[in-house]
Amino acid sequence: MGEIIEPFEFKQCTNILKSTGKKAKNLRELRDVIATVSNECIFHHTYHYFLKGHILEYTSDFAHWAGESLEERALAEQLSNIDPYDFKDISDLRKELLKAIDERDMDSRRAILVSVLTGLNIQMPRSRDSRPLTCFLKDMKDSGENSHLFRLPSQRG
Repeated sequence: MGEIIEPFEFKQCTNILKSTGKKAKNLRELRDVIATVSNECIFHHTYHYFLKGHILEYTSDFAHWAGESLEERALAEQLSNIDPYDFKDISDLRKELLKAIDERDMDSRRAILVSVLTGLNIQMPRSRDSRPLTCFLKDMKDSGENSHLFRLPSQRG
């Protein structure tokens, strides 16, 4: 007997943001924040780029802050090149982010103020599955942009 294939199910997805209360005024403080915030916070500031309906210059908030607020373009590019999907868990991703920052001069004179957030990802099932490929393609066309995104990894530990 052949393998049973589970249907592809679309889900609506929304992200509720909340402040961690942590802020950074310079690269050293940003590094300290990355080292100490929750895995959920790292997840939010790295994976949520893929939840946006438009393409941004940098692929994470950490890269955006480095490039736009600190004017550390080389660091921003390096942080953007870190693909969160390359890591088995968030702690390995965090180590790679810290490694990139540690290679920089921490005494940057440029001041920033960033507020660090965390997000609660809520997924809501939709009523239909997309077992045949023709249904899948039609559902892709009919679904809102937030319906495509449930396949992102959960907040991995």
